[in-house]
Amino acid sequence: MSQRLKLYVSEVMAGIDADPVTKRRIAEDLLTTLNERSERSSVGRVLAESGAPGEMARDYMDGLYGIGAGPGSDGNQFPDDDLGIDSGDYYEYKSSLTVLDLPLVHIKLRRRGWFFGGAPAVAKGIIAIGDVALGAFAVGGIAAGGISIGGLSAGVLALGGAAAGAVATGGAAVGLLAVGGVAVGKIALGGLAIGKIAIGGSVIGKYTLSAADPGGFSLEQFRRLLEEAFPGVARWLRSFKS
Repeated sequence: MSQRLKLYVSEVMAGIDADPVTKRRIAEDLLTTLNERSERSSVGRVLAESGAPGEMARDYMDGLYGIGAGPGSDGNQFPDDDLGIDSGDYYEYKSSLTVLDLPLVHIKLRRRGWFFGGAPAVAKGIIAIGDVALGAFAVGGIAAGGISIGGLSAGVLALGGAAAGAVATGGAAVGLLAVGGVAVGKIALGGLAIGKIAIGGSVIGKYTLSAADPGGFSLEQFRRLLEEAFPGVARWLRSFKS
């Protein structure tokens, strides 16, 4: 990490009047932005394009308190508790509310897509949206979390082009319960299904139901398969009825 970039950020922060939490967040985000830009250009060029530290500080102050205003202004502008940063490379938003040291909402998206060069924008939060998203609820090109939706997704509940999770749904799905064009799991449903219980067009498994089977598919057949494949679970479910 360039010392020149760190010095530039320090000079910018000297001109910003805000609470410590907001200043720390601004410093971290600004340094991340400058480092990512310097990966595709020289440090000198990045600093030249960014302008003087004082100008950058005034831009942040205008964003926090309104143009021409400040923390002591008598105008009707108030500090924004949430921080949105709109740089030439990406847009980022972080909510001020945190849970377990993670922002409640974190959005970070690279404008041209990270596959055009540079590192992907990574969002981490309870609710995360980004090129790469990590959170309890995650949406992104690559997503991982409790509930994840993405081109590639992994989670307790995963939905995506390719998905892996306890419950997975996608073009290709792997999970305890997998539903997809190609599905692999304990219980698999798909065009091609591979599992202990496999249901679909083409099936590979110990207990199977195929479109080619006589009589087609019924819920009663599925219930019998569950009882045969997982007798312990079937007894547990029946106990609720008794």
